[in-house]
Amino acid sequence: LHPRPIYSVDWLGFSTPGSSRGCLATACGDNRVRVLRPSSPGGADGGDWACVSDVEAHNGDVNCVVWCPKALGDGSALLASVGDDCEVALWRFAG
Repeated sequence: LHPRPIYSVDWLGFSTPGSSRGCLATACGDNRVRVLRPSSPGGADGGDWACVSDVEAHNGDVNCVVWCPKALGDGSALLASVGDDCEVALWRFAG
């Protein structure tokens, strides 16, 4: 799933309109941001995870991802990423 090092991980602790469980975002050295969700009831405790989003986020390694701690007005989540391209990207995730 991650062919290069993972530099940052952040947990989304609230549910989104498309998911009744939280999600995990990863920042990877392959320029990509991925969002993973537990795909089984024990997922957060070591069970199975599913990749629900995978985007080329930056022109260089992605160094950090962080979720906004509060849901947006429509219940979706906001994710920020920063990369070696010196850019900050904001992503809306409805999950």
